[in-house]
Amino acid sequence: MYFKIELSSIKQSNAVNVYNGKIKFRDLEKCARITARKEDSESFQREVNKLRTKKISEYIRKCVEDENFYLSIFPTPLVLAIETEIQKEFSNEEEILSYFDDNELAKPVLLKEDDKIIAYIPKIEKSIFIVDGQHRFMGLKDFSKNLLHQEVVDSFEFFITLLVDYDIYEQSKVFADINFTQKPVNKSLYYDIFGSIPDERNEITFAHYIVKRFNNDESFTGIVKMLGSGSGIVSQAFLVETIIQNMLSIKSNFYDIYKDYVEDDGENYKTVLNVFIDYFKYIKENFEDFIPKLVEGEYKSSKYEYTLFKTTGMFALIKLLNRLYSDIEIENYNKDEFYKILDVRFSEIIEQKNDIFGYKKDKSENEFLNTAGKGIQNKLYNKLEKLLVF
Repeated sequence: MYFKIELSSIKQSNAVNVYNGKIKFRDLEKCARITARKEDSESFQREVNKLRTKKISEYIRKCVEDENFYLSIFPTPLVLAIETEIQKEFSNEEEILSYFDDNELAKPVLLKEDDKIIAYIPKIEKSIFIVDGQHRFMGLKDFSKNLLHQEVVDSFEFFITLLVDYDIYEQSKVFADINFTQKPVNKSLYYDIFGSIPDERNEITFAHYIVKRFNNDESFTGIVKMLGSGSGIVSQAFLVETIIQNMLSIKSNFYDIYKDYVEDDGENYKTVLNVFIDYFKYIKENFEDFIPKLVEGEYKSSKYEYTLFKTTGMFALIKLLNRLYSDIEIENYNKDEFYKILDVRFSEIIEQKNDIFGYKKDKSENEFLNTAGKGIQNKLYNKLEKLLVF
């Protein structure tokens, strides 16, 4: 038993040729081999992450069940490797089939037919090694347990890049180049692209709207590093993720408004945009000494010495806004009334702002300035939350 793959040979500089083609999932399923790096082993791949596999399986399900979905589920190729039979020469398909019939452990064979290259793969367990893309393969394998979509699974094809007779060290070099050398797109660009998709309503688009409005407001123009580079104090990706985590998650106080936004039910989400901008305008008015200043017409993080508008401070302030949700009358929102409430709530924080955010000559006393990360972000939030007056 065997199957065939039609291939195109790709030449890049002085590199050894690689081949591009496609393979049916059901064929690959019979032959796939996956390894994971262990101490003192030659394997180079990561352990298959079950949570990641489940997420990919769920992603496939959503794509398949969405009647409006028409894009490729996996537009990038799996990288596969085969070891061919190089001790024999084959001039036609008949000779190859005879070879397969006579050898229980037959290796794959490449045959040139006119302008095409055909790979003949015996259906032998572990005859194809998945160099890169094991989670996509395992995600589809998990999805294949879904009895409602067997027709989809049976016809599913992967794009592939095929490495022929690469040794383990050459394979590991390809894997490392893909996963570590060839830098992925930065998160800010990702959020900017997916946050701008027309007619899409999800947590990314909602958070993107807020961040974009915030950065375009005349009081804060250019303060966000849009697309994750250039001028600005805090990155677009960080703000989007912080808003999703602290305002849009199912445990957050704003979740019902976010849910209405997704279901296109009501206009309250527009008020949330105004609340967010007004809230940070209040912070700017009352913490003026600790707000970033323009340097040569733009915000430069290297010139900003305080915590308030860096990741630690912005995380704490956004989480604090979620804590203050009960003070906001979304249906009848009034900025002046909101500010009156903030005057009371923030009175202790404003009184102690120099001790909390001030730049101390003894750097060891700069508790929130010299370190970063989730731990210190939550520590600052907890400190501010305890100072809120109720």
